[in-house]
Parts: sequence; structure tokens; C-alpha cells
Amino acid sequence: MSKPDHGQSTVEFALGIAMLSVIIVLTINAFALVQRQLDVDLVAREAAFAASRSANPERAAIGVVETLDPGAVDVIVDGIFVTVRVTRHVMGPLAATGFDTVTGSVTVAVEPP
Repeated sequence: MSKPDHGQSTVEFALGIAMLSVIIVLTINAFALVQRQLDVDLVAREAAFAASRSANPERAAIGVVETLDPGAVDVIVDGIFVTVRVTRHVMGPLAATGFDTVTGSVTVAVEPP
């Protein structure tokens, strides 16, 4: 090894570790964001099914959402369909990725009484 190459492998190793760390953190955040989206979709689906079977769809949907995962709920009853949209704010390192909210929306047919 010639004199100008002293420390080059140490610098390359440090840069490689830094890049690998960034990739790992972004991957973990992406998986956490997907999991949060799946959770919100599940809550919206459960709330929509409860609303479709209830005489008071809005109260039923809000009750389910508050029980499972509190947050903002919009209930729209349109003739024979009920749509429930659940929105959650993302906290922690996920918010730094630019995705500060996740939203799940489900539309189901209203079941006859």
C-alpha cells in the first residue's frame, strides 16, 4: 500500500456504514407506515360493517373507531351505501418521511333491518 492510501479503507468503511444505516432506518419506517395503514384500513372496515347494521350509522362507526383506535371519523350515508373514512396522524420518525397522516376508507351496502 502506498503512502497516499493510508486511511482510505477506514473512510470507505465509515461511509458504507452510514449509508447502510440510512437504508435500514428508511426500510423500518416504510414497514411501520405500511403497518399503520393496514391498521387504519382494518378499523375503517370494522366501523363500516357496524354502521351498515345499525339504525344510527354515525354513532355505531364512531363507537367502533373509539374502541379500536381513536381518531377522526367521517361517516357518509348515501342511500343504500355507507362510507366510513378514518384518518390518523402519524407520530415519531414516520412523520419525518413526509407522511403525516394515513387514511382508510371503506364503502359497504346498508343491510336491511
